[in-house]
Amino acid sequence: MVPAAIAHCRAEYPDLRVLLSEDQTGDAIARLKAGELDVALIYQYNLLPGVRDAGIKVEHLIDEPMLAVLPAGFPAGDGPLALAELSERPWIAAHRDDELRPMLERACALAGFEPQLDFTSSDYTVVFALVEASLGVSLVPRLALESMSTDIQLRAITQPQLSRKVSVAFRAGSGRHPAIATVIGALREVAAEVVAEWD
Repeated sequence: MVPAAIAHCRAEYPDLRVLLSEDQTGDAIARLKAGELDVALIYQYNLLPGVRDAGIKVEHLIDEPMLAVLPAGFPAGDGPLALAELSERPWIAAHRDDELRPMLERACALAGFEPQLDFTSSDYTVVFALVEASLGVSLVPRLALESMSTDIQLRAITQPQLSRKVSVAFRAGSGRHPAIATVIGALREVAAEVVAEWD
């Protein structure tokens, strides 16, 4: 979403300079409050607490499902599966400081097992390559499919339901600033395009 939103901004306002940096949600919120950032695209997992800060406005853009990523040789079937069906498999998980990791651990606990974490990477390209090599299974949000290999399976998860909310965050009262409003507007537009593609 971010490259497309920046491209929209550049096309409409060539003199607007948009800079990109990556942070975990908590760090991005702290940088917003400190005035180091003006806009943050944040992710909030349904099993973890969300952002609550009176000084920060959070505007919801997209809800995306979390999907199981499985090797091509995983037993037949194309419908949703319960997370417990993967309890005996080795897992590929995000690094401990990535919010996807505690979400995975909590989801597995709710499904009644502790995942065997053989590999860690927060790079989806690496995760997909490890799954393709039949070294484990993983959970990824739908937007991660941009870098997906073709030799893996994706399955919806039930029991528990898992999702990630994508939102734009900015300091309360700053949304009317022309540059900030332009970036937020571009993110809204790209989010609407993504949702339309999914429907």
